[in-house]
Amino acid sequence: MQHNPIRNIAAFASVAFAGAAATAGVADNAVHGPLYSPFDAIAEVRFVSKAASWTGELSLLSGAATNSGPLFLMANNVGDTSHTVSMGSFAAGEELAFEYANVRGNSNVYRTTDAAGALQFKHEWIDADLARLYIEDIKLPGGDHDYNDAVFEISFTPSVVPAPATAALAAVGLGFTCLRRRSS
Repeated sequence: MQHNPIRNIAAFASVAFAGAAATAGVADNAVHGPLYSPFDAIAEVRFVSKAASWTGELSLLSGAATNSGPLFLMANNVGDTSHTVSMGSFAAGEELAFEYANVRGNSNVYRTTDAAGALQFKHEWIDADLARLYIEDIKLPGGDHDYNDAVFEISFTPSVVPAPATAALAAVGLGFTCLRRRSS
């Protein structure tokens, strides 16, 4: 069998193009707009992947954990895709607002809470309790619009909040216990 360098180059190019196309389409089903907690939940973020050479940092701007300013979550160079960070509790329908700051490469900061910055973010629901957050790190309208420069997953675990009747019953039981100890 003869070696055909043109055929080898064409085969390599088609494989490379297919890989690039798969990466470029990572956020095709994703949408711009706010990300809301689907129910009363504890939210966690997990690094998924990055395709950027720049280093960026994801921070949380909303929720009780951010009373003293943005809560740093993680950089896009974590490497360990099992690493998760808790963002705290969110009520059903509460918005999760994010900030993404390029700290090496260029110095842009994007926030989901402002109109121009929000365009740098897309998200899609993978499941009822799992959303994927995609970030374009080159300031739009420039950039390549691939939204794969930093990819994070946001998972929601239902908060265990006792029903009012259950809480009242527990309080009554605790009261009786205290009275019983005093009378002994």
